[in-house]
Amino acid sequence: MAGPTAPAPSGGFDVTPAELNGVAGNVVVQQNVLNKAANDFLYELVEYMDCGGYGSAAQAVSAAYVRVGNRFLDVWAKSVVSVGGVAVGFVTTANNYSRAEAASHPSGTARPVQFPVPRVIDSPRSTSR
Repeated sequence: MAGPTAPAPSGGFDVTPAELNGVAGNVVVQQNVLNKAANDFLYELVEYMDCGGYGSAAQAVSAAYVRVGNRFLDVWAKSVVSVGGVAVGFVTTANNYSRAEAASHPSGTARPVQFPVPRVIDSPRSTSR
């Protein structure tokens, strides 16, 4: 006599490799948006870099601002890179899932669909000097 069976999970979901690949494409677009925002911010800073005044107090404020600004941009750059890693991860997962489904297909002849890994920003440009 067989024991009780586990109930089917409620609220579960099934994601296809094609859907994961589509999500990866959307993530790449968002990575580009984040990168553009940082570049736009840098151009704005260059345009107004002499607005702090002159003298030792202005130089001290400027030096502190540069340290904080560089740290902010370093963290932002790493965030941009991490978003690219998410996109690559989704495609890698889609490809692994597709290979596993093909390998376990009863016919033994199923071929997995493989998606190209997206081109992403994969290293932060250093803002420190």
